[in-house]
Amino acid sequence: MGHGGTEDATDCRIGQGAGDDANPFGLPGYLRRLSDKILAAFNHAYAAGEEEIAFRLHDALVAAEQQARLQYPERRAGRALKQAGLWIDYVDARNRYLGLTQGVAAERANVEAAEAVMTEAYRAWSVA
Repeated sequence: MGHGGTEDATDCRIGQGAGDDANPFGLPGYLRRLSDKILAAFNHAYAAGEEEIAFRLHDALVAAEQQARLQYPERRAGRALKQAGLWIDYVDARNRYLGLTQGVAAERANVEAAEAVMTEAYRAWSVA
């Protein structure tokens, strides 16, 4: 909210630029819908390894998306769930890559392949 309290509460932009929807913490560029807030919490929990909490948040995300679909049938359905799935793909790829790079005898080809998968997973998440 601005100094005078006149900013629209539905537009809580957290990115830097107009097209800056991706950031390193898994937060969407806009946090105006409940599903966006749940998605941000899910992304944080999953990236931090808090899987039990992350999957509870995922269930809450499913419920929020279902409710939004009922209230706003014209709205594009499933965007937050798609983002959550892409974030899981990225974090899992990142964890595989980190596991290989921290290993003593990791083969270079395996590390390079894991890095390529991680890079592509991040790209897919960041443009979705």
